[in-house]
Amino acid sequence: MTVESGKRATVLYIDVEGGFGGSSLSLYHFLRGMDHNRYKPTVWYRSSGPMEARLDGLGIASEHRSDIYHLTPVEKSNWKNFLATFPRFLKIRAFVADLIKANPDVLHLNHVGLAPVIAYLRLKKWRGKIVVHVRSQFPKNWVSRLYCKILNNWADFVIFISENELNLSIQNGFDPSSNYYRVIYNPAPREMLDLSVDASSLQDKVQIVFLGTLSKLKGPDRLVELARELVANSTPAVLNVYGGSPRQVGKMNELDRLRDIAKKEGLESTIRFHGHCDTPAEKLAQADLLIRTSRGNDPWGRDIIEAMACGVPVLATGSFDGFIEDGKTGFLLGEWNAREAAATIAALCENPTRILEMKAQARSRAQRLFSPDHHQRLVLDVYGQLLKT
Repeated sequence: MTVESGKRATVLYIDVEGGFGGSSLSLYHFLRGMDHNRYKPTVWYRSSGPMEARLDGLGIASEHRSDIYHLTPVEKSNWKNFLATFPRFLKIRAFVADLIKANPDVLHLNHVGLAPVIAYLRLKKWRGKIVVHVRSQFPKNWVSRLYCKILNNWADFVIFISENELNLSIQNGFDPSSNYYRVIYNPAPREMLDLSVDASSLQDKVQIVFLGTLSKLKGPDRLVELARELVANSTPAVLNVYGGSPRQVGKMNELDRLRDIAKKEGLESTIRFHGHCDTPAEKLAQADLLIRTSRGNDPWGRDIIEAMACGVPVLATGSFDGFIEDGKTGFLLGEWNAREAAATIAALCENPTRILEMKAQARSRAQRLFSPDHHQRLVLDVYGQLLKT
């Protein structure tokens, strides 16, 4: 599909989160600098949230579509998840018909969980250009292999947010030799990269921040383990936890549960659960260290991107050093160990000059890796490449 000279190319983005999650935020920060003289973007989003107001502020048309079907491969319970989403799956035919009617020059699917939509579109003989953003890790199972087969056969271009997503896709059958693809890191918010960072002084206690949903995968219970170690060793540090509970039917609110534990164990002066945060830049501006206790051992999430952009080093599980340079812009723990994490924090408390040095190195690395201008050039190059064919 080629675009006539002088005509704006239409790009339709399908988003599943509505503005709350990392994929929605990354899309928003990309769209903020889009050249509207060359492209006419429109966003359809599944979950209601702040996305519509944000897009209105950018002058970008959007539409809330609760009938968007997506299913993300997980390690277990894929059939259970499919059955739970089956009522929405029944609407995929009408949704795809609307996509075909819209007939954009480029259809950009903002999450790999939308792979069933790709299959249905191609089975309906739609030949438009499809870009897929792989923002999550594929587990090794049959659903991931099926999705990678869909990418191999029917996607025109695949964008991976890090080398890790690419490698796991290859392990599940993605064929890099016969596909157009590229690793493009997510962008940091421009205002965070431009934020004035005070790297000349520290507070009496090292301020540690956690940003994220309090889900099992994120490991918020590990923060309580860490608080116990910090208290036991009289380490002058405070854990400020920003994040709400995941939506779970029939289970106790995780935020309330963790608050109760902290209160019963007398940890409230060391670990503070603040709930959901709408102003991460403000909290990071006051932080000396971000902690990521993820059970996924995945030190490359949006919390890390935003922390480094604000000049905050990171202590994280995992070994991937594409973002965090161990000992320079943060610390990589490998597998979680509360005692080891506490010892690392204690050593920092005794060497405040090192914290200041790491802050400067984190900001410098973020400016190189997460520039929104660079991110946008790479993605728009993908569109330009596709629209020439």
